[in-house]
Amino acid sequence: MGYEYQIPITEDGVELQLGQQSPKRSIAGRLIRITLTIVLAVASVSFFSSSPLAPQYAGVFQPPQRDDWFLPVDDGELVECYRKDADPALVRHDEPHERHECPMHFIPITDFSLNASSIYFFAHDTTYGNITFDVAESDSDEIAVSAEIGYCRDLVADVCKFRRGDGALGVGVVLPPGSPHGPEYRAHEGLEDHIHHLESNYVKLVVKFPASATPFTMHSLENRLPLYSHTLGPLGDRVHFDRLDLRTDNEPIRSESVTAARLAVRTSNANIDGTYNATDFLSIIAANAPINVTVSLETTAETGSNKPAILELVTSNGKLEAMISLTAAANAMPGEFTVRTITASAPLNVTFASAPPNSTLDYHGSTTNAPLNVTLHASYEGKLNVATVLLDASININNATTDPADLNRNRSVTYRNVGLSMLEGEVYWGDKTTATPAGSVHVVTSLAFAGLSL
Repeated sequence: MGYEYQIPITEDGVELQLGQQSPKRSIAGRLIRITLTIVLAVASVSFFSSSPLAPQYAGVFQPPQRDDWFLPVDDGELVECYRKDADPALVRHDEPHERHECPMHFIPITDFSLNASSIYFFAHDTTYGNITFDVAESDSDEIAVSAEIGYCRDLVADVCKFRRGDGALGVGVVLPPGSPHGPEYRAHEGLEDHIHHLESNYVKLVVKFPASATPFTMHSLENRLPLYSHTLGPLGDRVHFDRLDLRTDNEPIRSESVTAARLAVRTSNANIDGTYNATDFLSIIAANAPINVTVSLETTAETGSNKPAILELVTSNGKLEAMISLTAAANAMPGEFTVRTITASAPLNVTFASAPPNSTLDYHGSTTNAPLNVTLHASYEGKLNVATVLLDASININNATTDPADLNRNRSVTYRNVGLSMLEGEVYWGDKTTATPAGSVHVVTSLAFAGLSL
């Protein structure tokens, strides 16, 4: 199976240092604080348990689970490694200096190509770096890969090509057997010696797709590269992926433009930015960091198939901002969509820039302890639900909006209070009939403003 590896994902304990004791509060002050805490807790529990929206929100405020992001996958069989140096002077620098003063040395790796419709990338632990995807500046017919490895004292990593049984070609940043940090080294060296050698090589990978008059088509691109930042150039109109799955950890993902039939990107503790286009499925997940994206989702499911296109944008403890465009292929008009935008303890701002007339949208947007603002496209028809705890919930209506179907219909918007800081209502164009789309919109936060604009 080639190199075997595991990448543990652990969280180190954090010791909090307190400088001095807090000033003692009076008994009356303590009672007031306890009473306010109980009132807020009871109000929150009462809201989420008695609200008709409660089933919609069960479990949505939990941070996204990422335990399965880097489960061991099939690396494939080793084809060739490309670090050709053999001179010890090139791979070892023993000059004395403090770690933070250690200059980094870079060596280039022999360029190579990937001639396959499915490609994948992975990295062993104790390496980190950046991977860039772009389009070649001149005509070519193969995917070109170039790399550099940066190191301070020990050059331990290598860049190798792998092949899976299904024909997919992969690039692995690996630690060859016998190298520092390798399995044999860890098993036989003491902790003190191991700490002395705790150097992670920095690896730069650049992947360039062929330039062509028509979009270059790829079956799949799969990444498992923890601690590698991802940069995607203007691929959107020039490269098309049937499936794109990018996963990293503690590093950002930025896209100038990318397009795939099924698209998923994930990271944690780092932001996700840029433009992402997909058909039928698009998932962007970033734990403990902001998401700021422009996304386009097209449905290709046959009309009446009851298979909605799915979009999910999920993070926690980070602001979520999204501009969303929904479209439908000719055979899928008017289209069905399911959209989820979720964060926690941070603001949520979402705008639906476009959507087909008469399409059906099932949307849920939520955060906690932070303001929420959602703007729907004029084509939306269906139920409305807006909720928060103790503060204001509002539905804002743009009376200048015109019929998106150009049928000169009037829009009807009704809503009412159904509880403390809760509104429900509906919106539709013209006369409501059995053919009127039965959309559903739920937006909710707590202890902050909740606003829905039409």
